[in-house]
Amino acid sequence: MSNRYTIVESVGSATQSVMSFEDLEKHHPSSGQEAGRDYETIDGDFEEIRKTADGRTLIKKDFVLLINGSNTSVPVPCPVSGYVKTKTAYGTVSIYDSPGGKLLGQVLHLNTAFKVKDGDFVEYGQAVGIQSGTGPAGTVSYAIHAHVELEKSQFVKYIADIVSGTITPNTGASGNSSGNEPPFQFPIRKADGSHYQVAEIYKELEKETSGHYLLGNHGFWHGGLHFSERSVPHCMTKQAIRCMADGEVVAYRLNKDYLTSNFQGETECSNLRYSTSFCLVRHTYESAKRPPEKKEKPKIEWPGRVVRLSSSRNARDVAGKNLG
Repeated sequence: MSNRYTIVESVGSATQSVMSFEDLEKHHPSSGQEAGRDYETIDGDFEEIRKTADGRTLIKKDFVLLINGSNTSVPVPCPVSGYVKTKTAYGTVSIYDSPGGKLLGQVLHLNTAFKVKDGDFVEYGQAVGIQSGTGPAGTVSYAIHAHVELEKSQFVKYIADIVSGTITPNTGASGNSSGNEPPFQFPIRKADGSHYQVAEIYKELEKETSGHYLLGNHGFWHGGLHFSERSVPHCMTKQAIRCMADGEVVAYRLNKDYLTSNFQGETECSNLRYSTSFCLVRHTYESAKRPPEKKEKPKIEWPGRVVRLSSSRNARDVAGKNLG
């Protein structure tokens, strides 16, 4: 497989090369303004759009990805990092900032043998499916192409990264190319490697008999959560525990064997096993730079009185007055 995409689009009977977002025509350029669709003028250009639930604007565009001049069997790179939800109708992959969260973007008309599963976190540039022409019934109804919906700033970046070779068919995006990477992930995953939804995490925790947050079984403060073979047995054999966010490992300890301790109960003495293994990770948060503040020059104001000095014989009386 070639290590480079090229982008073209169909306008009427002509095929045009695409070298930037600005080269892309309005969605369905030959159809004018179609009934039942939403449009808006963005930065002077008339665009078909989708309004998200929280009021943001996604621009819709069609184009064709080629590898070695062919549009068949072409993987479509994810246009923005996030958690995915797939739908057979129109071969749709929707990307959210968190499971069930804000819609960040969509790719439509993919082959329904998607390369991702619901709940997966997908990196920017990672293949989400094969370019196709899937229609409303989940079967091929249109010519092969990619339909992408994104906010404009991310769309500009996406097209530029494909054209420049930052995003490639073989390796996806090189480097940290997306500004929409999630701030965290759950430390555990399902047996098949997919991400848990929040409600599913709570359901798993109901199986645990101890180690709850915020209060433990004995009514004392407990600042963490316990996952064991009761709730996630697959994490003992199939899925590793993952770091919840990017960071730097500061220290760790890994016990070769469990430690033991004798616990004297009311009726018997038990030999308990425990672990002191840990991994300490330092995370860095960088807040947005605050705009410079305009500060007035410092000044001091105080009340004063004017004292008229008339002659030396009055000086003693003047000096005795309180001038403050």
